[in-house]
Amino acid sequence: NDLMDRRSIRRQREEAALRLAIQVFEDESNARAWLARPIPSLGAARPNDLLRTEAGYELVIATLNKIQYGIPA
Repeated sequence: NDLMDRRSIRRQREEAALRLAIQVFEDESNARAWLARPIPSLGAARPNDLLRTEAGYELVIATLNKIQYGIPA
């Protein structure tokens, strides 16, 4: 079922983004807070909302990687 597949893909994106955010912020609570709040460098979008699409997911991951490596996001 296509709806089930889309939900599965989104869940996988959410889990991967959360794992990376925990690694970046070294704290699950801070990671979840970052994913839930509007981020100026993401056009004030909430990362969790962007995870609905592959392009949004890639943007969130790229932003987290920039933060992790000290590159202005």
